[in-house]
Amino acid sequence: MEMLGRYRLERMLGKGAMGIVYKAFDSVIARPVALKTIQKDRLDDNQVDDALTRFRQEARAAGRLVHPNIVQVYDFGETDDTAFIAMEYVEGCGLREYLNQKQRLSLPEAGRLITQVLDALAYAHGRGIVHRDIKPANLMVTPNDVVKVTDFGIAHISDSHLTQVGAVMGTPSYMAPEQFMGRPVDGRADVYSAGVVLYELLTNHRPFEGPPASLALQIVNEMHRPPSTHNPQLGLAIDAVLDRALAKVPEDRYADARTFSRSLHAAIDLLEAREQQTGDEDTTIVLHVHRTGGNAETSIVTDWGTVNLKPLTEMLTRSLGPVASTLVRRTTESTNDPTEFTSKLAKLIDNQAERKRFVDAAHDLLIQTHPHVVQATKTSPTLTAKRAPTMRTQIKAVDPAFVDSVAAALAPHLGPIAKVLVRKGVQQFTDQDMLVRAMAEHIDHASARADFLARFGLH
Repeated sequence: MEMLGRYRLERMLGKGAMGIVYKAFDSVIARPVALKTIQKDRLDDNQVDDALTRFRQEARAAGRLVHPNIVQVYDFGETDDTAFIAMEYVEGCGLREYLNQKQRLSLPEAGRLITQVLDALAYAHGRGIVHRDIKPANLMVTPNDVVKVTDFGIAHISDSHLTQVGAVMGTPSYMAPEQFMGRPVDGRADVYSAGVVLYELLTNHRPFEGPPASLALQIVNEMHRPPSTHNPQLGLAIDAVLDRALAKVPEDRYADARTFSRSLHAAIDLLEAREQQTGDEDTTIVLHVHRTGGNAETSIVTDWGTVNLKPLTEMLTRSLGPVASTLVRRTTESTNDPTEFTSKLAKLIDNQAERKRFVDAAHDLLIQTHPHVVQATKTSPTLTAKRAPTMRTQIKAVDPAFVDSVAAALAPHLGPIAKVLVRKGVQQFTDQDMLVRAMAEHIDHASARADFLARFGLH
C-alpha cells in the first residue's frame, strides 16, 4: 500500500478541491488515524503559500487542544508535493447525516448534543482559540452519540496575526453578523453559530435561509422566527434561550459557551417540570365578553402597547427569573387574545399560589384596560400532578434540609430556577458533596463559585 511518511494509506474518506482525507495507519505507534492532505500540485502558484500557511495554522490551533469533544491532532508533516495533518480517527458520521437519519430530535437529545459542542468551545476559547466555522459538517457524532468538533482550518488564535480584521470567513448560514461585517470576532461568534446549529436540530430549519447575498442581509438586519413557530412543543423558554444566543450584537449574546449551556439546561429543566403536570387539561381560564345589542364584542387586545404589562412581568420575574420579560414579549407577539395570553404564562409558574395570584392580577389588569372583558371564570390554574414517571429513587444520603439549604444558596446566583436544578440534582448524585459540586457548575464567576463551595466546606 502507498505510504505517506510513516502513514500507510488505507482508503479515501473524502475529497475536496485542494486534497483528500484518508483513513491511514500510523506504522510507528500502531493506531488508525485520519490523514488530511493538501496536494500542492492542485493549487495555483498564488494559492500555495496561503493554503499551506492556513493548513499549518489548523494544525497549530487544534494541536494545542486536548478535549474529549475535539478531534485531536497528532502530527503535521510535508513532502515535496503533499502536506498532511494526522488526526484522531473518529468512527461515526457528520452531524448533517446524523440529523437526516434521526429527522427531528427531541429537546433532551438536541440538548445533549449541543452541550458537548459548547463544552468543546468553552475549552478552546479558554485557550485563546475561536473556531469561526461551527456547522454540522464540522461536527462528528460517534455511534455512542459523542460529538467531536473538527476542522479548525479558519480558526483564530489570539497570539497569531494571520487573520486580519476585515477578512470575511466562514459558512454563510452559520456566520455571526460581525463575521459578515468583517469586524473582530471572539468566542461569542462561535456562540452564535452553535445557536444556529441548535435551532436546526430542534426545527429542521435554519434561522435564515437563501443565497449568500440574501443571507448576509437577513442575518445582519432581520429577526429570526421563534423556533416554537416551527416546533410548538419547544415553548417560550427555548425561544428566549435562542433569542439571546442569536442576538445581532455580541454584547447581547451569552458571554461565553458555558453560560449558554447552563441557560439551555435550565430551560429544559423548566419544561420537563411542566410536563409532569396536566396543565393543558386542568387549567381553565375563561374571559367572558360583554354583549351589546346581542352581539359579543371580540375579546382581543388590538395594541399591547396600551397595556401596562410591567406588574405582570415583575410577578413572573419573581417566579421565573430574568427570562420573564422575554417570555411576556414573545407571548404578546404570538397572540392578541387575553385568555390565551394569561393561560400561556400562567402554565410556566410552578407554585400554585403564585400562579393564582398571577391569573387574578392579569384579569384585573385586562379588565381595566379592556372594559369589554367584564368577567373571568378563573377555574383556578390548578395544575394537578400527573402520576410521576418512573424515575431513579432519591438518594437517601442527601438530607431534605440540606437540599433546601443548597437551593437557597444557589438562588441568588440563578434565581427561581435554582429549585428545579437542585431537585433534579438529587435524583442524579450519590451524596451531598457531589450534589454541591454539580450545582456549583451552574455559577458563572469563579469567585462566587468558590464562595458557594466554601459555604458547604468544599474547595
